[in-house]
Amino acid sequence: MVYILIGHKSDLNKDRKVSRDEAEQLAADLGIRYVETSAKCNSNVDRAFELLTKDIYELMKMGEIVTRDGWDGVKSGLTAKVLYPTEDEEELATATAEKGCHC
Repeated sequence: MVYILIGHKSDLNKDRKVSRDEAEQLAADLGIRYVETSAKCNSNVDRAFELLTKDIYELMKMGEIVTRDGWDGVKSGLTAKVLYPTEDEEELATATAEKGCHC
């Protein structure tokens, strides 16, 4: 898994609950990146995705992330399968949520 800590709604600075320093320290302690974003102002939203994508790509180049047979890459957008799952997929998702993960 590749993680990035996102501080959202950075346009609401007066309502801040966590200081930037505190968030940066948490990210440093976890060994992950930290980015503050605002969808309202369109501030750093693209940057957050670019950083995450770059980290995934670099880890793949270094061999830290490996692909499995049949994997054909990361896709963007929603497919019909995501938008309209089959009844079996819906039942499986519900059963897994109720019973916990059985990975």
